[in-house]
Amino acid sequence: MSIYQLGEGVVGTYFYEKQREEIKLKGKAGEKDIILFEYNGTGVNTGVFQGKFVTVDIIEGTWVNPVSKQSYPFTLSLQSNLPEVEYGKRYSVALNTKNDQDVENFAGRIQSYLVNENKEQLAEQVVYPITVKIDDKVTKIQNNADFIKNYDQIFYPKYRQVITNAYTKYLFANWQGIMLGEGIYNIWINEVKPTASDSKLIINAINN
Repeated sequence: MSIYQLGEGVVGTYFYEKQREEIKLKGKAGEKDIILFEYNGTGVNTGVFQGKFVTVDIIEGTWVNPVSKQSYPFTLSLQSNLPEVEYGKRYSVALNTKNDQDVENFAGRIQSYLVNENKEQLAEQVVYPITVKIDDKVTKIQNNADFIKNYDQIFYPKYRQVITNAYTKYLFANWQGIMLGEGIYNIWINEVKPTASDSKLIINAINN
């Protein structure tokens, strides 16, 4: 779930792990309580989150279907906080011209290249030189050919699995860039402007 304060209210979206299709949210929050109404693509209210702040980082409560009255408990735990970021501009802290959808599409392409072992296309998405670990030794990759040659050592099974399974929505971001991955295993994305061409998204760090 990703929520933002907008005026006196709260807006955002969330998705289920299997479908990964965003569902819109709108509601309000006080010092102790929060209520979020969810809406489908036609604007029909399909659920209500009613919760309380257990701590500043945890919300617990109940999700209720407004028609069937079926309910489930839920817990929200804060994963990251992006101060002063506007709704719909999650990655603006790191970008100049690209929007949220550009970033998430790019992250999806990175995963697709890994799944299909498209080493050549993936190599084109990297800024060189770039530092990686090969057999636990810090190594500087100088160019596309060097990247392709060392691909299997860079994207060893565990690291590759983490990157390909990571969510491409609600990515962590700061002034240094945008992170795809989990914990210590991640890729960082940033925006660059090559000479005499439009700006583009690129991989500028590989933490494997």
